[in-house]
Amino acid sequence: MEAPPRGGIPSFRDLSGLAAIVRNDFEEAWAPVCPEIGRIKGELLAAGALAAGLSGSGSAVFGLFASGKEAADARGRMPANAGGGPGRRCFVARSIP
Repeated sequence: MEAPPRGGIPSFRDLSGLAAIVRNDFEEAWAPVCPEIGRIKGELLAAGALAAGLSGSGSAVFGLFASGKEAADARGRMPANAGGGPGRRCFVARSIP
């Protein structure tokens, strides 16, 4: 078995390194069926998220913020049920250190 090539491996040593590689191939597949995914990502980015994306196979759209305060402030600016369909919920979660 050959060793993987050196370099090109993302570094997650800081939030900007993680934000730079946020990507989910399902977003492109779901875009024609669920345009609200793109709208919600846009709302998160406009509210100050460093990155936004679709989680897993599409259960949620998330934003990465530099601090809990920035995330809480952004949550307060997110429109309730605007373009996200009925039952849209927005909450702040923190990572486990």
